[in-house]
Amino acid sequence: MHVLLDFVSSVVGPVAIFAGYLRDFNMDYEDFPLLNYYDDTWFIRAVAENQQVFVMSWLDL
Repeated sequence: MHVLLDFVSSVVGPVAIFAGYLRDFNMDYEDFPLLNYYDDTWFIRAVAENQQVFVMSWLDL
């Protein structure tokens, strides 16, 4: 049971958050289009939702 809960929290949760941004992602450049970074609504929402997924330093843990 613990393995299932670990899997859901570490894989399914982040994939569900990132799925909304997948259609904007450019596979050729492996990045989002530059216009998205200048769109205030898109950028703020992306940073706010994904900061819980991506760990930048040991203090984030």
